[in-house]
Amino acid sequence: MRGQLGLLEEKFSGRAVVLPEPGPVAVVSSTEAFEQVFATVTHQFDQPALLRARLLDAWLGDWDRHEGQWNWAARPDAAGAGAVRYQAIPKDRDMVFYRLDDGALGWLVGRVFRPSWNTFDTRFTSVRGLMRNGHYLDVRALNQLSRPQFEATARRMQQQLPDTLLRNALRRLPPTVQALQGPRLLATLQARRAALPAFATDFYRELARRPLVGGTAQAERFEMLRYADSTVVIVRPLLTDAPTGSGRAAPAAQYRRTFLAYETKVIQLEGLGGNDVFVVRDSS
Repeated sequence: MRGQLGLLEEKFSGRAVVLPEPGPVAVVSSTEAFEQVFATVTHQFDQPALLRARLLDAWLGDWDRHEGQWNWAARPDAAGAGAVRYQAIPKDRDMVFYRLDDGALGWLVGRVFRPSWNTFDTRFTSVRGLMRNGHYLDVRALNQLSRPQFEATARRMQQQLPDTLLRNALRRLPPTVQALQGPRLLATLQARRAALPAFATDFYRELARRPLVGGTAQAERFEMLRYADSTVVIVRPLLTDAPTGSGRAAPAAQYRRTFLAYETKVIQLEGLGGNDVFVVRDSS
C-alpha cells in the first residue's frame, strides 16, 4: 500500500541453479534437507559452511534465523556414491541491522520478554538471545565442529571482511540512508568484526553445554565412553546381518567427538529409527 515500506526478495525460480562453484545443483528447502539427513547417513549438512553462515548472521545482527529462513544446495560428495552435502543458502534477511532503541521499555522487552530481539550495536550483548531462533538447526548441524574450528572460522572471516569491502557495500545504500546511517553502520560493523572470534568462542560454549548427537532412520550403534575429564561419543551403522562372533570388522564411524567435562553438562543422544543400540561404558 502507498506510504508503507516494503521488502523485495529475489528467490530461486527453479529446482536447479548454478552457484559459484562449478556445476548445477539442486536447491531444496530445510524440510526436504532434514528429511534426507534424518533418513540416511549418506546425506549430511556441510557443517563448516553453515558455521560461516551463522557467524555472518551474528555479525549482521540477524536474529531471526530459524530453519525456515534457509534453502540448501544439494551437492554430490566425493566421500562416496550417492553421498550428498547440503550447503546453506541464507534467505529472508529482514532483521539485519535490527535496533530496538526505545529506552527502558526497549531494554525490558529485549532482555526479559523477547531475548532474541538483539539490538545491532558495537557489542554482542547476548549470544544465546541472538542465536536462539536458529537453535534447532545449530544443535543438529554444527555438532561435529570443535572450538578451534569455530575460532579459526571467525578469524578467516575477519580477513575476508576488510574496510574497503565494507565501505563499498555501504555505498550501495540510497544516498539519504548513507548520510543518516552510513558512519554508524561502518563503525558498528568494524567493532563487531573485531569481536567476532570472541563471539565464536562463546557460541561454541553455548552449543557445547548441551549438545545433541542424532542418528538416522537406519539402525545404528551409539557408544558413549565416559572418562574422568571427558566423554567420547561414537555413532556407527549397526551390522544387523553379521552373525555373533563372526569377526567381521565394525563399520566406520559416521560420528565421533570428544566432549570435555568442563564444557559439557548433558549429552543428548537421538535415535530416530531402526533397531538402535545404546552402549555406555564408564572408565573414569
